[in-house]
Amino acid sequence: MTTENQDAWSWIDGKVSTNRPDADSLELSRSFARVFSHSESARVLDHLRKSTRDRVFGPEVSEATLRYVEGQRALVAYMENIIERGRSSAMQTGQ
Repeated sequence: MTTENQDAWSWIDGKVSTNRPDADSLELSRSFARVFSHSESARVLDHLRKSTRDRVFGPEVSEATLRYVEGQRALVAYMENIIERGRSSAMQTGQ
């Protein structure tokens, strides 16, 4: 696995990358932060959280369903992470 791929998935392990993000990555993070800064988009993100991360299944659920929902949870977690990175970056640069 390349260093770039390892950095992209570091949020799963809770590890913070020591590599500085490039300008494109920072701009993408800031774009996510801007898009999700409005009250309506916050409602959308809250809905995504409730329908993925906060969803609980019983013991009868299939492995395929668990894998599918785990992928959805990972995507929402990724979005939350990149939004936070964009907000932090914007605060540091005063944007």
